Amino acid sequence: MSDVHGPRKSTKSFRLDPRLVATARRLTGAKDDTEAVRIALEEVIERERLRRWIRKVAGKGKFAAYDG
Repeated sequence: MSDVHGPRKSTKSFRLDPRLVATARRLTGAKDDTEAVRIALEEVIERERLRRWIRKVAGKGKFAAYDG
């Protein structure tokens, strides 16, 4: 959801493995932990959308060998 100032943001508290966050920051070039988590969530969403699309078209002769 957005408003005139951009997407709405909420403050949450999570217990995360600091090694995972550090690795995500390094791999993505994120400037801070929040950006690393945002990028990671966006990637998970995009990967799942792609997986679902592949499954949808798999029966139509495209990507038939893909097993997800």
